[in-house]
Amino acid sequence: MENDFERIERYIRAHYKENITIKSMAQELYISPAYLGLLFSREAGTNVKTYVHSMRMEQIVTGMVDESNTIKDLVYEAGYNNYNNFIITMITIITSTIIIYKSKKQNYSVLFIFFFLF
Repeated sequence: MENDFERIERYIRAHYKENITIKSMAQELYISPAYLGLLFSREAGTNVKTYVHSMRMEQIVTGMVDESNTIKDLVYEAGYNNYNNFIITMITIITSTIIIYKSKKQNYSVLFIFFFLF
């Protein structure tokens, strides 16, 4: 039998392309929004919003293998409703990643190359 975290994760995987919120997920899964957010953060090590963005980014990067796909098309297929919002999200993720890499004194030039693909 699935535990609550597994149900939440399965729901997100099935609906990440949609505009999902903790409140809407909690209603669908019959659990409180506060419990859902807390449980997910504790078990996944990240919040729901970040997890959804990472799933969408993964789909976009996977879709880039097929050169006939445009970035813009991939962005919309992954669930972003606005290309500009995707760019802002992308910049935020990359900036955060660079700061983490800098703090660990690792080579982060690959991130700049990835960023300029967009």
